[in-house]
Amino acid sequence: MLGEPFAIREISPPHGHVNGVGVRARGTVAALDWQADGTFPVVEFTPSGGTPRRFRDSSGSDPSSYEVGEQVEVLYRADSPGDARINGFLSLWLGPVIVGGIGLLFTGAGTVMALVSRRLPCGRTGRPVTGSS
Repeated sequence: MLGEPFAIREISPPHGHVNGVGVRARGTVAALDWQADGTFPVVEFTPSGGTPRRFRDSSGSDPSSYEVGEQVEVLYRADSPGDARINGFLSLWLGPVIVGGIGLLFTGAGTVMALVSRRLPCGRTGRPVTGSS
């Protein structure tokens, strides 16, 4: 079915998701990057034993979900502190939930179509099926 790969893929944690296998750090929203498609928080944090880092979160909203100076929890991979995200629903799960939901819709539609097609008679012309002529 067309939707199953989307649904199954999105049950697993999102790409780059570090919750449970990554490192947590405290960060501060240093700025807000105003774009046409939303406001994206720019966060500063210091990885364990490293130099301070700054990143723009991949998820934005309008109105902004964050304020400059707000403390946030940051998740990052120990081997790649530059690949950091804010530990929040919008940043980690919104995209996968949307894609997974679309996959489930396709799976459901495909299942309904398969079930309905099994119940239809074989002769779809509207005329009775007769023996050989």
